[in-house]
Amino acid sequence: MLIAIGSSALFTAGCVKAPLTEEWQAYFILGHTSPINAVAISPDGAKLYSGCDDNTIKIWELKSDCDEQIKFQAVITLKGHTRGITSLSLNRDGNLLASGGEDLLVKVWDLASMKEKCIFHGHTGVVRSVSFFPDGKTIASGGDDGIVILWDVPTEKKKYTLRGHTDWVRCVAVAENGEMLASGSSDGTIRLWDPSSGSELRTLKGHGAGITCVAFSPDASLLVSGSFDRTLKLWNLSTGIEQKTFTGHISTVWCAAIAPNGKLLVSGSSDPNGRLKFWEIASGQELLTLETYSGSVTSLAFSQDGSTLLTGGSGNRYNQPVLRFGDLPLPVLRSLQ
Repeated sequence: MLIAIGSSALFTAGCVKAPLTEEWQAYFILGHTSPINAVAISPDGAKLYSGCDDNTIKIWELKSDCDEQIKFQAVITLKGHTRGITSLSLNRDGNLLASGGEDLLVKVWDLASMKEKCIFHGHTGVVRSVSFFPDGKTIASGGDDGIVILWDVPTEKKKYTLRGHTDWVRCVAVAENGEMLASGSSDGTIRLWDPSSGSELRTLKGHGAGITCVAFSPDASLLVSGSFDRTLKLWNLSTGIEQKTFTGHISTVWCAAIAPNGKLLVSGSSDPNGRLKFWEIASGQELLTLETYSGSVTSLAFSQDGSTLLTGGSGNRYNQPVLRFGDLPLPVLRSLQ
């Protein structure tokens, strides 16, 4: 069945290339039946991963049809969680995938066999976020029980339980060098941890509401955070001082990522029409706003080379959860040259 959107876009049970703006050509990928909470891109850019409230993880591959049009097909659906998927994280080699779920579990999937490698039990609340360390041997997870847990993948055992937050831990992130861990909480704080010892390094305060997302810059010198207060903040990690505040969203900021070149910040929100905003980090200037026409943009990921972006959301105007994947918009690319 085809559904026309104005005169420029079509939706099918697979995907169709359709413009979000005149400058950005992005694929719309349909297949999930509930809101998409987590996305990831394989290191080679050939596979996309999405986690959903329907308890499944889908793996999508690039395919070419007889007209040489590139499309995405769901090649496999990973099933094992008994409640919704909240978070995904690939290891650096792209052969292991970690998932967190509303069933209180952290699972690790072997992507060669497409089977569960191990399951970690330890949280007593929904697992909101998971993140692999660069060495691929450790996973950090945070949840509604207010704790962060570090898991050792080779031994399948718990390494540390990090306590300090007084409310849900909604997000965790690991620095590219593996030497620092950040966690954001509904208590409105961001805590920085030393993963080698499990000790707290610093608490960052400044947001006026709970933290929804955190992300490190590639050189681990900066951290960006998003919040229910509708702002993003940039933190200097050597001093712990708030360096910039990015304002412009009019609803909750759900996700944010810094591009691999360290110059660009992208954020997704519950703004009307599912707005994505692109920011220049050095100046704090907003470069572009894209309307994705979904209820909310709840997750996003850059490709390894920073040339493409993948987003997931709660649904389009027909209440269909969609993935969007495409090259960065030309105005953004030009501003970074």
